[in-house]
Amino acid sequence: MERLCVKVKKRFGEPVRQALAEMDLLDNSYRLSADDDCLYVPVMDECPEDVCSNLPHVAELVKHDLQPNKKQITPENLLGFSPSFEIVGDIAILDG
Repeated sequence: MERLCVKVKKRFGEPVRQALAEMDLLDNSYRLSADDDCLYVPVMDECPEDVCSNLPHVAELVKHDLQPNKKQITPENLLGFSPSFEIVGDIAILDG
């Protein structure tokens, strides 16, 4: 799926990703993508056009084809609550 991304050289990827996360512009619902020498970091649709001027390294705002992140199914998601347990000796006490 084509999404709005920040294109940056691979060696500058982590500082740019951290800066976008601090600005609450990083879109974690999509995976980062890479080609030979560039990294594509997904950003929110509301991302301002001048975001690249506020980043620590040279970057460019582009559209790129990205894959969505797959959500991991957790017991909390299945049950609707967070199960917990305690172990006392050989006995497990379940709390639900």
